[in-house]
Amino acid sequence: MNSGKISIRYAKALLGFGEKNGEADKVYQEMQLVNAAFEAAPLLQEILETPGLSQQEKTDLLKAILGDRKASKSTTAFFNFVVEQRREQSMHMIALMYEKLYREAHNLLKGELKTAVELPKATIQKIENFVNKRYGATVELTTKTDQSLIGGFVLDVNDERLDASIVGQLSKLNSYAGH
Repeated sequence: MNSGKISIRYAKALLGFGEKNGEADKVYQEMQLVNAAFEAAPLLQEILETPGLSQQEKTDLLKAILGDRKASKSTTAFFNFVVEQRREQSMHMIALMYEKLYREAHNLLKGELKTAVELPKATIQKIENFVNKRYGATVELTTKTDQSLIGGFVLDVNDERLDASIVGQLSKLNSYAGH
């Protein structure tokens, strides 16, 4: 069985289990932490695949990703199940798929706003409201500053990009001029 099918099946099972236990929101936050850990430390994948580690050590490693916060019962049971089934090598893909399924089920979109300077919270809220209205969904907007934009912003939501940055406008002008 390929890892895509495995991750979908396991993520669906976790979503159903989390909803049944009233913990789907907390599990979503925990899977975001799992994904962030795998992205920040690619070596984590190799460590989980180490044959010399016991099942308990692998489970403890997955729990340690969550830091000081107490893991939900659903996530704890799921980590145990994944390791027992020897699917820990798929944990990152499962967590990514869980996030996707959760967002679909709860009408959430993931977006990123890049600006040249840090924006006031009120301005960010207006942009979130615009995106919420435009897509008929709630956006989870992350913000980043990128001084190379010079001014303006770049908004990525749902595989669409709105580039209202000065660098973007200069680039368009340059391409129109035939350079």
